[in-house]
Amino acid sequence: MDNLFEKQLSSENVYKGRLLDVYCDEIELPGGNKSTREYIKHVGAACVVPVDKNGNVIIEKQFRYPFGKILIEIPAGKLDSKEEPHLQAALRELKEETGFAAEEMVYLGEF
Repeated sequence: MDNLFEKQLSSENVYKGRLLDVYCDEIELPGGNKSTREYIKHVGAACVVPVDKNGNVIIEKQFRYPFGKILIEIPAGKLDSKEEPHLQAALRELKEETGFAAEEMVYLGEF
């Protein structure tokens, strides 16, 4: 149960784009079988869950082309560069997308 790690055997950059790169890796599973993993890499992103003084979560509507419809989201966006601090990006996206500024920020984690 402790050995859940997958070992990378090879990696191929199958698409290099302006905003992201797509990779396809061959891996070895914990039991010895082989498989593939496809994933993207980009400079990073940040999001913020804004809560007003009354405890209301501030959300926004954005049209998302891949879905062909408007989605309800929390403010979020890509970093401007690998060097941009995530906190700075989160504050920027909050202001750009909602017009609000934060009085306090609480770090919730990363993924």
